[in-house]
Parts: sequence; C-alpha cells; structure tokens
Amino acid sequence: MIFVYSQHGVSAGEILDIPSSARPQSPKVLYVVPTHRWQSQALSSVGEGGGLRVYLDRPWYDTGEGQLLGVVLDPQHNTPSAALAPYTTRWGFDPIQGPPAPPTRAPRPQDFPLAAAGGTGTGRVLSENGSQVNVVGHAVHFDAERKLWYADIEVDAGQADWPFIRMALAAYQPNSVNNLHLSPVILADIVQLTPDRTAMIQLQNVTKAVINITGPGKIQTADSTFVTEITAHLEYRLDEVEDDELGWEPLNRGENRIVLQAQRDPAGGLVSWTGEIDIPQVRAANERQLRVVIEEWEILPEIEDAADYNVYLPSVSGQTGDDTPPSEDDLTRGQLSRVDRRLLYRDAIPLG
Repeated sequence: MIFVYSQHGVSAGEILDIPSSARPQSPKVLYVVPTHRWQSQALSSVGEGGGLRVYLDRPWYDTGEGQLLGVVLDPQHNTPSAALAPYTTRWGFDPIQGPPAPPTRAPRPQDFPLAAAGGTGTGRVLSENGSQVNVVGHAVHFDAERKLWYADIEVDAGQADWPFIRMALAAYQPNSVNNLHLSPVILADIVQLTPDRTAMIQLQNVTKAVINITGPGKIQTADSTFVTEITAHLEYRLDEVEDDELGWEPLNRGENRIVLQAQRDPAGGLVSWTGEIDIPQVRAANERQLRVVIEEWEILPEIEDAADYNVYLPSVSGQTGDDTPPSEDDLTRGQLSRVDRRLLYRDAIPLG
C-alpha cells in the first residue's frame, strides 16, 4: 500500500505491485498423490478423475504474493526436443494396457482446468538452458495439520484409460521482470491418472436393478495382456455398528456378485458397462437398508516359475515372515495367499 503525503495531508492509498527481480527457489516437492472427486445424487454417482495433489515442503512465497506452482509444458505439445525433454511435462498410456492414449503427445495449457486465473504464461525462459516454454500456474495452499504446502492440479487426458504423467514443476512468479519468472525445474515422480466413472442405477421394480457405468476404457479381447472387470454386489446395513462407512456387510456373503458387460459407445467413444442384479425380498419388505457396491479390478496374470514376480499377503492367521518367496507348503497351509487382482475403483450407491 502506497500513501502519498502533501501539505494538504495524506491522500488515499494505492496498491502497487513491485515485479520480482530474482528467480524463485525451486519447489521442494515431497510427493504427488492421485485424487478423485465425487458427486452423488439419488441412484447415481459421478467420480471425476485426473486429480493430483502435490505436497511441498516449506518455505514458499520467497518472491512474494502471487507465487504459483507451475507445470512446465512444451510449447509444441509434441515429442520434445533434446533441449526441452528434461524440463517439460510428459504423459502417455500404460504400455502394458495399451491405447487409448492422451489426445496429444504432450499436455497443453487447456488440459489443466484448475489453473489459476492469469496463471498461464507463454514464452517463459528456462534458467537451465534459455529455452522458451509454456507454464500453467496453480494456487498453493497451506495444510495446517501436515504443516506442508500443497497444490491441487487436475489433468484432462481425454479418453485415455489410466494414463501416466511425469510433471515438470517449477515455482512461477507471473509478476517478474523479463525472463525471471521460473525457478529451476524439478521432475516429479511418475504417477497414474484415475479415469472418470459415472454410475447410474435404474430400478426396474422392487426386485431388480439395472446398473450402468460409463467412462474411458477398453474392450477386452482374447489377446489382451491387461484385463479388468467391473463387478457389482449388494451390501446391507448393520444396525449395531454406528459408523456409516464400516457398518455394511455383503449380502449372502457376496454370492449375488455379478460381472458387468462392456461395450463401446460408437458416438462418444466411451465404454459402457451394464448388468442386472436381483434385489432380495428383504428390500421389498423394507426390512433392511441396501446399497449397490461397484468395484473395478485389474486381473493380474499368472507367471509360471517366477515366484519373485508374484505378490503375497499374510492371511488372517498367517505371519509375514521375511522376504524369502513362500513355499508351496506355506500356500497350502493357508499362511499366505497369492494376490491375483488389484482394486482400481470402488463406489457405493444406496437403494433409496
């Protein structure tokens, strides 16, 4: 705030921004975690994927107010040159899963919908080699519980299914003198973006429900090396458990579980998974509160004669032991069980 003094007194103050004359310090990136945003209504749920939260160690704002966490981009959003490759953001599909891939070889500014207002810059100069890049700045907030700074970033990867991204990050001060906007670039860990999933349930009558899930995905074939399946089952509320998250139990021990069938929408290119599940008479008589639980699983392949590539977890009564691969006796006795699937997505929708 600037105050002007004269013989007539003090005039009204003005806010004057002084451009930063030094590059910011590099952000101290601690870790990046995927995030998923949920919007629920009666008999429907929308899960918006593509979110990332970047946690930063202190300090921040070394160039003053308005400093942002910038995602550094190749201006051509293509395969970068040798000069830009180590300092720009890259993405792509999982080579094990295969396509669909993101819409371009490298992200564009419009692929980051949470960018701060006025936070997108073009022709910014790298301190490393003087090359020009684009940058998309995101607001940084303080987590009082963790005592860390963080920035929420959303990435629109089109119809890509579980793509990977490696962000190039820099502290970005839009209000700087020429060519001093960016700190030296830091490469974050490679992370996987979660896809959007929209779940809807239509009650045909009191004894049947039609389940429909839509989102980016792929249709499995006999030659697919990456296999997923989406299942649905019913759970009932345990009145004796007060916690609303823990107070549910699979109905009939999950014996009513169904596998949804996938087909691609020829118009939009998205995949739709559909199936019908029977609702028992307890629901019709309003004797129990029920919900539909939807789960997406990655089916892990069996690898013969390669125990080191399998994953093992202790059973309820088993012991973890050391890093030695378990013997067949261990598996037979039930001390360890082989993990043959990985949970990717889960949602629960109450039936009224």
